[in-house]
Order: sequence, then C-alpha cells, then structure tokens
Amino acid sequence: MSILTVNGLSFSYPSLDVIKDVSFEVMPGEVVSILGMNGAGKSTLLKCINRILKMSSGSVAVSGCDISSLSSRELAQKMSFVIQGSRFSSTSVFDAILLGRKPYIEWDATKKDFEIVKDSICRLGLEDYALRNVTEMSGGESQKVALARTIVQQTDVMLLDEPTSALDLKNQLEVMNIVREEVRRRNVAAVVTMHDLNLALRFSDKFLMVKDRRIYSMGGIETITAGAIKDVYGVDAEIAEVGGHKVVVPL
Repeated sequence: MSILTVNGLSFSYPSLDVIKDVSFEVMPGEVVSILGMNGAGKSTLLKCINRILKMSSGSVAVSGCDISSLSSRELAQKMSFVIQGSRFSSTSVFDAILLGRKPYIEWDATKKDFEIVKDSICRLGLEDYALRNVTEMSGGESQKVALARTIVQQTDVMLLDEPTSALDLKNQLEVMNIVREEVRRRNVAAVVTMHDLNLALRFSDKFLMVKDRRIYSMGGIETITAGAIKDVYGVDAEIAEVGGHKVVVPL
C-alpha cells in the first residue's frame, strides 16, 4: 500500500496554471526525487502536498488519510516539510530542533522528546552547535538544523525542498545518506526536489520528471536517459557509469 498518493493535483494562480493534473504514488522505504527546470512547479507541488498551498483540484492521501480530513496537528504528525533556505527565529540550535516535537507535546517536552533531539543532533554532527544561536549559523549549517528538526518530527512522509542547496560536497553526501538511512530505518518515505541530477541518481529509488507543469515521466533509474534529459532540460548529455554509480555528463 502506498504511503503517499497524489491524484489529479492541479494548482493555479488567477492568471497562471502552475501544476496540471499530477498523479503519482510513493511506497514505504522509497526516496523519490522530483526533477525539472526552474519554474517547472516542483516547489509548488510540495507545498500543495503539505497543504501550505490549497490545490485547485485533486486529492492527496498520506498513510491512507485524505489530508483535507486532518487537523493541522494530525497532518504534522504524518508529514513534515523542509523549505528551501530555511530561516529560524532567535533561539538555540537545540530548541530549534525541539520544535519538531511540537505535534506530540501536550504540556511540556518529555525525557523521550529530549532524547530524540539529542540523537538527531549527533546524527547530523551538530553537537558543537547545540547551544549556539541558530541565527549565527551559516546557510549550510541552518539547513542541517532544518533536517534535524524534520527527523525528530518522525513523520510517515518527509518533503524536502532542495535540502542540499546550501551545502558543500561532503555535507551533501552526508545529508542525503542520513535521509536515505531514516527512510530505510523507519520504513517511511521522502520526496525531494533536486537540481543536482547526479546526487539524485545516487540516492533516489524513483524519479518524477516535470516538464511544462505536468509529469513527463515517473519511474526508476531506467527513466533517466539522454533523451529524457534533452526533452526536460534542453541539454545534450551522456549517461555513464563511474564507481558503480550512474552519472549524467553534459556534452
């Protein structure tokens, strides 16, 4: 059974269609990358899935529940979202991450909440920053704090909008390894918008390519072909294999 089902989702502004009739399913244990050019509607799609934007038509279900039937708290227990270029108010890194436990806290944070936060801080290598004010951190460090907060939220579906955009190569690999590890460990799912095709190829199970505000293709690594890249990005490329990984080489 799918953990996320998107059926006929469309979104438009008064004078512009942004997403048209998008349907797809994500299974437990999968990392799905949404690929496409700037302006293709990738971020808008994530915001509609998470009910930040109200879709014009269609439906979204997470773990069998239509999101329109869920309260904000119930939705936050099932689905989390890391926005591109996450910003935080003035607080410590520890407290910023603890906010991810808010959907579960009744009166005050428990020992379990604190342990979950400590674990995520260690996994993201943020131990030395736990008491630092998050507003004093670099963009890349803040992005890791945002991911840590999503991990402690322990949702069935994680929506990640360009989670590696502000990170150097080492931290890109580290963060995506953690995302994939979390998905496998809890048998949940992650839907990630990506610009780096090679990073997507390395860590994703499925690929949803968007063109002209519609789905161009959806499937496994076999869907990432030279022809698809030419159609979607307008770039000639070759698909090669390096170190056991498929890579896209622009020509």
